[in-house]
Amino acid sequence: MALGEVQWRVSTEKPIFSSPCVYRPGSVVFGSHDGMLRKVCCRSGEIVWAANLQVDKRASLQSLDSFEEFGDCLKVRDELFVLGIVQIQLEINELAFEAVLDLLSAVADVRDSQEVEQSAIGSILTAAEQDMVQDAAHNLQRLRDFRGNNYFVQFSVNQSEGEGEAVQFPTEENYVPDAILDHFTPVSKRTTWKQRYFVNEEFWGGHGFPVFLYIGGEGPLGPKAITNRTFIYYMAEQHRALLLALEHRFYGKSYPTVDMSTPNLMYLSSEQALADLAHFHSFVTDKYGLTDEKWVAYGGSYPGNLAAWVKLKFPALFAGTVASSAPVHAKTDFFEYMEVVGDGLRYFGGGECYHEVELAITQFAELMDGGDEGRKKVNELFKPCYPMTDEFDDSVFETSVMGAFQDIAQYNAIHEGVMTLSDVCEHFAKPGDAVGKLASFLEKTRVGDCLDSKFQGAPNGTVEVLSRDQFDGESSARQWVYQTCNEFGYFQTTTSVRSPFHALRAVTEANVGTEICKRVYDIDVAPDVAGANLDYGSLGIEVEGVTFPSGTIDPWHALAVQNSTDLHSYSSKAVFIEGTAHCADMYYPSERDSPQLQWAHKKIAARVEQYLQDRDYRHDVAATPLTPEEVEAVE
Repeated sequence: MALGEVQWRVSTEKPIFSSPCVYRPGSVVFGSHDGMLRKVCCRSGEIVWAANLQVDKRASLQSLDSFEEFGDCLKVRDELFVLGIVQIQLEINELAFEAVLDLLSAVADVRDSQEVEQSAIGSILTAAEQDMVQDAAHNLQRLRDFRGNNYFVQFSVNQSEGEGEAVQFPTEENYVPDAILDHFTPVSKRTTWKQRYFVNEEFWGGHGFPVFLYIGGEGPLGPKAITNRTFIYYMAEQHRALLLALEHRFYGKSYPTVDMSTPNLMYLSSEQALADLAHFHSFVTDKYGLTDEKWVAYGGSYPGNLAAWVKLKFPALFAGTVASSAPVHAKTDFFEYMEVVGDGLRYFGGGECYHEVELAITQFAELMDGGDEGRKKVNELFKPCYPMTDEFDDSVFETSVMGAFQDIAQYNAIHEGVMTLSDVCEHFAKPGDAVGKLASFLEKTRVGDCLDSKFQGAPNGTVEVLSRDQFDGESSARQWVYQTCNEFGYFQTTTSVRSPFHALRAVTEANVGTEICKRVYDIDVAPDVAGANLDYGSLGIEVEGVTFPSGTIDPWHALAVQNSTDLHSYSSKAVFIEGTAHCADMYYPSERDSPQLQWAHKKIAARVEQYLQDRDYRHDVAATPLTPEEVEAVE
């Protein structure tokens, strides 16, 4: 049998799966667990291990069949789940636990999707003895890059994999050859570097047609940003626009310096990133021979900030921008985040859900404060990865607990097959004591077989993870946390009594913000949030031609422009979307979208039309009219 043509088998009493797999270098294979699509790399000299697990057969096949371009690499039938990758040198019928450990190592390379890691480790622990994979599982747990979304605000199209039609990729990646390291140094002293960008000319009508720019943020940028996964792609088709995406400096493969040592991070700032956008505008204009073509920029989350701020700082370069879920107000103690998570629990499960979660958290906190007996019970129920020796360790552990709720709330109901806030409320409505339900909930949602609990002093402690200063094309934790320490704060705490998580006493600004900034980056002053708010205007930003979509369920909307925000110009407008989560409007429109989200897409499209046509903003062009039923649902 030739390399690349293998028979997929599993190590069981009898083979349960057999299908030819034709390997293509660089391709991707998919598997499904609980009806949710997961991604793992398919690399040279490796095959896929399948295990017979109970999954949603219909949803799995529907999702897998949608990926036509991977048809030669993956054909899954019946109730099978593709767990990951094992070496082809292994005997196909003797995979056993060696394959499990190889799988952990391989999946660890896929750091752009915490869902991959969660699915893989959870399924492995179902298929194998836990003591065989405990150490490897803990290493995989740390690859969530500092507790996943707890500090991150990034919109990622990777999370939408498995939904809709096959991904359509644009052209190959490109690099700006003369990106400037420091835009604010004298021209004679400037040095250059190569900044990655992507181009999609699929719909472009040529000279005279608009240019749409997707702004990259605090993570690697991929070609999917400007494919049929995103709303910007949909808009480009409507307007025959040239599609571009620029990766943010210090993320992905955009390396301005040799490493991410603290002295080099001085070049990582929103101010430099905005100047990169202006330089990129000039670069593209020269490369394509553009003259008076109109540009519209799109960004979600922190890139949403950049979308608003680039229109503020370089107003002549863009006809308008769309700043989705943009936390434009910088704040150190961001206690409102967990308040909104609580509001989401109340929205989907009523007061009963809110108070049951609050009771569970309170009982957990009582155990944490209950001396040796209480800590013994915590260890039994919640399985911390390391013994906790001080308040900083407690803060890591308690952040891991609240992080499970954060991840669900931030992306609630955006992707099919993922746990939602409604599911959370359904879980906590079951009979039983509250703290026991919290333990079983965390067992379902955690990555690995233990919860993070070490601030410093372990190979995978928080400080150790954030101190890794070598570029690898994927990591983003060190860079983003530096930006929060330097400019934005955004430290999510449980200090508000309006949050059901207020009993978590260790999750304070000092523990999850100040101390990290000091130990990792030697920053012993608070983030300059006052400077950022003064420079960019915060919620009082005086900018024209910006649309600010955000969702009522998104915890970041507390720092974003809302309907009640007093905007400076008629040409800027909030689009506040009832019942939606973080950057929900940035995904490609779907028939499954709620009436509220459909309304928002129409509203945003109408605003973009205004930017391109120079219409009178005082007489706001209505989006496509909704039916009375749709209006009632939206209102």
